[in-house]
Amino acid sequence: LGACLDEAFGSHTVFDYLYRINAKYVLLGVNMAKGATNTYYSEQKFGVPYRYNKIFNALTLTGGKLLESEINYFVRDLSLNYSDDWSALQRDAISGGIALLERFNGQPLIAYQAQDMDHFININLKNNPDYLIKINRP
Repeated sequence: LGACLDEAFGSHTVFDYLYRINAKYVLLGVNMAKGATNTYYSEQKFGVPYRYNKIFNALTLTGGKLLESEINYFVRDLSLNYSDDWSALQRDAISGGIALLERFNGQPLIAYQAQDMDHFININLKNNPDYLIKINRP
């Protein structure tokens, strides 16, 4: 058995590749809260205080070889009482011209460029580290 370390959202991931080529994200039939997984990439990149890196161990089959793998996943800090809330991100990105909202066959279609959204998230997190979450009050 060999060993390897993979990441879900950090550098050398599909999200990093899509950022580097400035891919266009298109969400069809879902809002950003349900479909904008690239937001986790930006949260990890900018080091939000309500998530941390956690290593999960797994066995994976790669190239016909069984490998012991460690997966680094940027997880929620369960000791904090919050939930993800990307409604402001969607509203602000659309009103600010970062994202486009149209309708296709009665379904929402949201489109944006990877680097524009990442930069927009960075600015908003600098102004408010809780921009992408809702603090749940007891």
